[in-house]
Amino acid sequence: MRIRITLFVGLIAVMALGLSSIGTAASGFKVTGGGQTDVGDSGAGDTIAFVAMEKGEGVHGQVQYIDREGGTGKGQTVFHGTVTCLTAVDAGEQGAAYLAGTWRDGGTFEIYAEDNGEPNQGSDLIYVDQGATPNCEDDDDDDEPTALGRGNVQIHSAE
Repeated sequence: MRIRITLFVGLIAVMALGLSSIGTAASGFKVTGGGQTDVGDSGAGDTIAFVAMEKGEGVHGQVQYIDREGGTGKGQTVFHGTVTCLTAVDAGEQGAAYLAGTWRDGGTFEIYAEDNGEPNQGSDLIYVDQGATPNCEDDDDDDEPTALGRGNVQIHSAE
């Protein structure tokens, strides 16, 4: 009888712990990605890595961007940034997103990322606008996204 009660109390404790972790699990829209822009035969393109997610009432995320001056190999500048806004966009096979924020050393950025399926196929798209006023509602038709030739964009829907 004592064994049954002990097992029953233990089962209740495990269930309570499981339910409490479900209540605190992070949920919301999330976008991750990284790789190099596709510049054809002219060398390595710009490199980017990013993660941005809705968390509670805000947005959390980081970006690392290496500007290789159009793949010329004549120099590069590394930028580290914090994401301050994130918006889901109805585009691409798996979705798309605008994320924007500020660079650690000053300045601002806006990024458009589009998930078009399998990684490393050159079908995911990326556009980085340095110096843009952070605006996650950007719907400019003049943005020219570039294929992400070596990498992947992943759009994760809100739970």
